[in-house]
Amino acid sequence: MADYATLFDETGRELFLTHGHVFGAGMHNSVDHAPALPEGSALVYGHTHIKVNEESAAHPGLWLFNPGSVSIPKDGSHSYGIYEGGAFRHVDPGGGITMAQHMAQQNAEGSRDLSTLVDASAELQHLVQTIWRLRQPDGCPWDREQTHQSIGKNMIEEAYEGARLHRDRRRGASARGARRRAHAGSVACADRGGRR
Repeated sequence: MADYATLFDETGRELFLTHGHVFGAGMHNSVDHAPALPEGSALVYGHTHIKVNEESAAHPGLWLFNPGSVSIPKDGSHSYGIYEGGAFRHVDPGGGITMAQHMAQQNAEGSRDLSTLVDASAELQHLVQTIWRLRQPDGCPWDREQTHQSIGKNMIEEAYEGARLHRDRRRGASARGARRRAHAGSVACADRGGRR
């Protein structure tokens, strides 16, 4: 996996997307290693889980945006980010408008054709709500115990499973055979009390 991705909006503005542990602007305990970007570009990162939406004082001409976190906010309020019309903004997933509602509202107003994204947005919002629920005090104890370090092994296993499925499909293996292997892994996981 790459340390960053670069996107360009409809005006050609460069959006440099990164986790924030390799590239950052030195805010809130993030690394101070800003990439060389054209003036007016944006550095979008997460790492610190602290909301940021401002021009960099240390790197003039570079806009900084950190969406915060929907699951583990470090500044006391849950949030995610939206970029539209050349501007970033934070959204509160609890008391505020959800991503799906926002996109549906824009569709209803006819202000932007997001019809292909509404379903994806609803699915993402459902995922965010599921993660939030699992991490509550009466949610899943195993999920609450996880740290970046403890979940690493599982992430690697999942990546290998995904790569194996991709390889099997490319080699023409039947989808049923791939599903059988995935089912066998799920059964084995269930037999171990949900632990892989």
